[in-house]
Amino acid sequence: THALLTQIPEKLNHPLALVAIDEQHKFGVRQREELQERAPIPHLLNLSATPIPRTVALGLLGDIESSNIETKPTNRLPTKTHIVDPDRYTKSTDWMSKKLTEGNNIFVVCPNITQKDSGIASVESITLKYQKKYPKNKVYSLHGRLKKDQQQVVLNEFKSTPSSILVATSLIEVGIDIPQANIMVVHSAERFGLAQLHQLRGRVGRGGDQGYFFLVPTQSDEIETERLKLLQKYDSGLTLAQKDLRLRGAGEVFGLKQHGSLPTRLKYFWSKKLFTTAKRYSKALVKNNPEEARNLLIKLSP
Repeated sequence: THALLTQIPEKLNHPLALVAIDEQHKFGVRQREELQERAPIPHLLNLSATPIPRTVALGLLGDIESSNIETKPTNRLPTKTHIVDPDRYTKSTDWMSKKLTEGNNIFVVCPNITQKDSGIASVESITLKYQKKYPKNKVYSLHGRLKKDQQQVVLNEFKSTPSSILVATSLIEVGIDIPQANIMVVHSAERFGLAQLHQLRGRVGRGGDQGYFFLVPTQSDEIETERLKLLQKYDSGLTLAQKDLRLRGAGEVFGLKQHGSLPTRLKYFWSKKLFTTAKRYSKALVKNNPEEARNLLIKLSP
């Protein structure tokens, strides 16, 4: 885990040469910079299915080189994504009952553990509802307040019990591989970011069967519905990350914020053509006027 960052000096007798960070979007700017402050600076490989806005921006700016893997794993069907009006959600439960009788397992995701805000789904309240709706099926609950060993017990039981339901927080966003779980329902879906929802979607349909991903917002909201529709339209994490960049902003390229608007009057700031031109001129500036470029960087640095 990221705890390794503080332990590196004690563990190594030789210079650190290469660091690979998986799920890069889970790390903060300062955590990643700790690696850059070492001498010599190690090679750094970041991996992410849904890069955060700041990372996408740095790629466009030319600060980091990027490679895109656009092919999916073998025998993986595109997951069908649906936005379900909260008032009509009960009609879909009959379809889910049929899928449960066929041996499918179902993920159910909520933003909260306990009921904090009126109308916002919680693991506790939704677990009770599903236990009442599906009395013949085992309904498990999983969240961060459980100890690690308890979490693993719940996951193992869910995986080994056909036709069962797991109600959880976004704790299951990464590292979960249960091939027979082909359905996921996200309650209060507007409370999750695009990248997070795409990561959650990746938990279903991993066994070669058709995956289904249902987004159930707390209430009908035109702006939020349009945002969620991007998940219906795009299956690519990179494309969603680029859309997320336009929606949330890049944050501070020279600072710590990883999203938010930049102070610019340019209407089409995230234009690839614009960046290509700017990069060409900036390289020429550094080459022909190194002292001027150095002074400019000092002024820009936080």
